Amino acid sequence: MIDDVKRYEPFWGEWYVTRELGVGNYGESYLLEKSEYGHVQQAVLKYIKLPFSQNEVKERMEKGMSEKGAEVFYRGVTEDLLASIINISKIDDGRIMPYIDRKVNKLDDKLQWDVFLKMEKLKNLDEFVRDNGITDVQALRIISRLCNLLETCARFEVIHADIKPENILINEAGEVFLSDFGITPPINRTLGVRKRGNMLYMAPEIFEGQPYTATVDTYALGLVLYKLFNRNREPFMPDFPEPIDQNDIEVSRVRRLRGDEFETPANAKGRVAEIILKAISYREGKRYKSPVIMRIELDNVISQIKEETLLIAPTERIVSTEEMTEIVPDFSYNEPTVEVSEYEYDHESVSEADSGDYDELMPESFDELVPDDGEEELLSENVSEEEPWEEEAEPWTDESEYVDEYDEAAPLEVPDDPWEERETEKWEAKVAADPWDSGAPEETLAEEVEV
Repeated sequence: MIDDVKRYEPFWGEWYVTRELGVGNYGESYLLEKSEYGHVQQAVLKYIKLPFSQNEVKERMEKGMSEKGAEVFYRGVTEDLLASIINISKIDDGRIMPYIDRKVNKLDDKLQWDVFLKMEKLKNLDEFVRDNGITDVQALRIISRLCNLLETCARFEVIHADIKPENILINEAGEVFLSDFGITPPINRTLGVRKRGNMLYMAPEIFEGQPYTATVDTYALGLVLYKLFNRNREPFMPDFPEPIDQNDIEVSRVRRLRGDEFETPANAKGRVAEIILKAISYREGKRYKSPVIMRIELDNVISQIKEETLLIAPTERIVSTEEMTEIVPDFSYNEPTVEVSEYEYDHESVSEADSGDYDELMPESFDELVPDDGEEELLSENVSEEEPWEEEAEPWTDESEYVDEYDEAAPLEVPDDPWEERETEKWEAKVAADPWDSGAPEETLAEEVEV
């Protein structure tokens, strides 16, 4: 709850919580803001509560754990979490989104540790696609770069175990980052799998509480790629643009985790479809053994694409996985309203609801377009009975015999300008009254002097 977080304000001296961003499997995210001389800076606050609930403590104590033992246990969980975060910061790879600050508070009135992590505010993958759209080449390159990052993590024996679109961040320069490193594994080791939220990208072995390897990360990347090539829909979801409700989310999760056969993504063909389906295989042994192999195959596909194809337009509605935890049943797609100028108007694009305005401009019958008697008489004066253009033209065989009928035509007679006649009459009357007026031509003045 946001009230549980706001009681610690201000964070790091000047930062205040403005709103909740989302709820994940292992924590909550909030927007932080700091105002300085009229300039507002933003950051993301990650809040992890250990234990997750007091009922969890009660259950452990009912099984024989003492109050002192519970305090030692959860203190150890908190220390493991911080140690994991610190170790991640030692990996020299700029694609890992670092935590700028961290803070831990131990509550006095109950057994609880509140862990706060601050990091830079960037657009996540869902927000990037919503604002910019995405092509097939862009989607493949994003996953290829993240596979390359996982190669670095493998050298340090680091597993993310919670990759999803909300954790894939993109800056203004198009650089890709991965956030929330170091949180999931230590919690899974001590507290067990946190089955919270929608779990749309969780590998089956993690959900079942079984030991897992780094293939859970390539599995999650395969699901992200599936969504991008399937019109922003995870496997077993209703086709776009059908609305999604909570039941659809549950059906999708259950079918995927029990190993139902995946359908090919709507926009994935050939080798792209094969890579996606291999990455998200239900059995770990059938997946990519290493992110290196997956990256190489993705790069080979990218090199063979001659023309990019738009997968998702920027106007399409993106439903984030965190948003689905409290999803509103109706997320149907609404066509954006476009203003069309009078020069671009297409009568076929007018809807039935708008057709009434244009019907007023149409005649009830085509008889209204026929001129009345007076108009017919006026038109007949300007139309000859015999239309010369309908006569058969004589064949033209010799240029020397050809005479243009307009060569000997009489000069055009320009009718008198009535305005000019009126002005002349005014001038003559003026001269008769005062022949010395300078407005008269010199010839006329000379004649008047001689007289």
